[in-house]
Amino acid sequence: MADELLDLVNKNDEVIGTVLKSAAHKNPALLHRESFIVLITKDRKVLLQQRSMSKKNSPGEWKITAGGHVLAGEDPAEAVIRETKEELGIDIQPEYLSKKFAKHKDMEARFYWIYYQIVDHELPFVLQEEEVMDAKWVGIDDLEDFSKNYDYDLESTSHKTIMEIVELVGL
Repeated sequence: MADELLDLVNKNDEVIGTVLKSAAHKNPALLHRESFIVLITKDRKVLLQQRSMSKKNSPGEWKITAGGHVLAGEDPAEAVIRETKEELGIDIQPEYLSKKFAKHKDMEARFYWIYYQIVDHELPFVLQEEEVMDAKWVGIDDLEDFSKNYDYDLESTSHKTIMEIVELVGL
């Protein structure tokens, strides 16, 4: 997979240059951006994806719907639209939820922008197999049982984000 050029940002999330993804993933001083989306149906099902086993971070784990790096010069909302189309073949209209900062181990640090969309029904998807091994629509009330049978962590940022959105929109 080709290296990607990302915006390098400061501690205030202001663009100060560019950085290759490979360098940003080795140095937590090279702050960059990522964006993620959660798709939830009106009848309380969330689309989860299982990360490819070839992924460096969290291979094989079940996570929120889609997401990835914000490319240099790209708006985080545009990035999440692009990533969702690439990973799952779904066109979205994201609603902004929040922006947070996180460090992943001692390898990288990033701002991540979180979006969501409430959809009328389960949308069909087509997997980008280099990125996503599987995807499933799972009932919000079934996530605890899902975690017992699949590599889905109820203490993860993914799960906490899903529950935050469910509460926010009153589902």
